[in-house]
Amino acid sequence: MTASSNLFAPDADTSQPLTMFGPDFPFSYDEWLAHKAGLGSVPAHRHGEEVAIIGAGMAG
Repeated sequence: MTASSNLFAPDADTSQPLTMFGPDFPFSYDEWLAHKAGLGSVPAHRHGEEVAIIGAGMAG
């Protein structure tokens, strides 16, 4: 069940948009995707091997 709220924080910094993405990414998702370190990679010698996908909530 989702409840709406009309709460307002008068001292909140609203100069930056809220960019979180769902419950599994409660942080700036767009900045995470654009990070200079990248998202990681799978070494070529591991391509085609079985993997375990581990997650929770909407991700898993």
